[in-house]
Amino acid sequence: MSSRSTGEKPSERPVRVLAIDKTAVLEHVRDRWDRLGSLPTIDLTLLVPERWIENFRPYQFEKSRDYSFNAVVGQTVGTGKELRAFYRSGMRTAFRQSQPDIILMFEESFSVFALQVVRAQRRYAPNAKLVFYSNNVTSYKMPGYRLSRFYQAIANYVTPRCEVGLCVNDVAATVLSEAGYDTEVQTLFYGVDEKRFAPVDSEEARRTLGLPFEEKILLYAGRLIELKGVQDLIAAYAQLREKRPAEQLRLLIVGDGPYREELYTFVNQHNLGDWVEFRDVIPIEQMPKLMSACDMLVLPSRKEFNEQFGRVNAETMLCGTTVVGSTSGAIPKVLGEGGFIFTAGDVENLLATLEYVLDHPGETADKKLLARRFALEQYSTGATVEKLRILIDELSKSMNLN
Repeated sequence: MSSRSTGEKPSERPVRVLAIDKTAVLEHVRDRWDRLGSLPTIDLTLLVPERWIENFRPYQFEKSRDYSFNAVVGQTVGTGKELRAFYRSGMRTAFRQSQPDIILMFEESFSVFALQVVRAQRRYAPNAKLVFYSNNVTSYKMPGYRLSRFYQAIANYVTPRCEVGLCVNDVAATVLSEAGYDTEVQTLFYGVDEKRFAPVDSEEARRTLGLPFEEKILLYAGRLIELKGVQDLIAAYAQLREKRPAEQLRLLIVGDGPYREELYTFVNQHNLGDWVEFRDVIPIEQMPKLMSACDMLVLPSRKEFNEQFGRVNAETMLCGTTVVGSTSGAIPKVLGEGGFIFTAGDVENLLATLEYVLDHPGETADKKLLARRFALEQYSTGATVEKLRILIDELSKSMNLN
């Protein structure tokens, strides 16, 4: 008997969602999509590159387990070039297999990836609703490092064709809103796995990583480029050791990049060779132990870098470790009331902030608890997936999914 004759409404099928995410070549990023795909109201397909370069390291897509989504693995041209790369294969297959109602492209709307997606959408899924993701904290109206006239032209073509622009933080949301596009703007952090990034016993972490138990350890973890301001951290640390010769203070620098040799030279000029330790990039599985082993993380990015978010901030907050960040870009917003802020590029102010943290252990402990609670609510993968679910539900309300 048909539903028409009984007066019952036909049951709606799951919303077909196509997610396009170059960073999903990383296993921990796929956890976000796996959680989203596990929801009974969503039928998820993920387009991911076979190979991608992230933070100077090449990654290969390797299926480590069964996922709740259908993975389409494509090859890219311009691998590692976030704005200029495009899919040589996989795009058409992803559209044909998913037949999407909603397309979540975790790409900037001024990237060649986004242009390719919009063209494919018009051909294979003209009724699908488009959503893009933005880390951009630079004006769309001012050509520069990220937005040359070429990329502006792409943005002007792609952005108005999208229903929603998801922005990594409030700064990016303001920038997109002020661009004047008729696109809804929402703030959504891409999520850090709160199951992986959680507090680890400090002594056990130090034992595993071969770090001394009796020292206070300051940590920098990230790319080694000039505008990340690591040289400012070294300069402040040198003064800190001069002012506190009786304290055992170590600076641990973990990362890689083109500025590494200059930083070596800078350390030697300050005669800090015994107290500043460089380590190569470590697997993400070890990062929670690294963060838990250290007394504080310092993110000293220069003003000119205009830090978009600083993922390491959220990861460290979830691990329950103190974060000291500069005023570069969105860092103060990201830390909220849970971190300590100094003026970007100001070595004396950084020194004063480091001393304040060392001299106020009670306040530091309170801020760590506040930061972890805030990060769980705002930056965890669980929080991100729930917000994506709500977005998909809202977008699908006007669709006939029978």
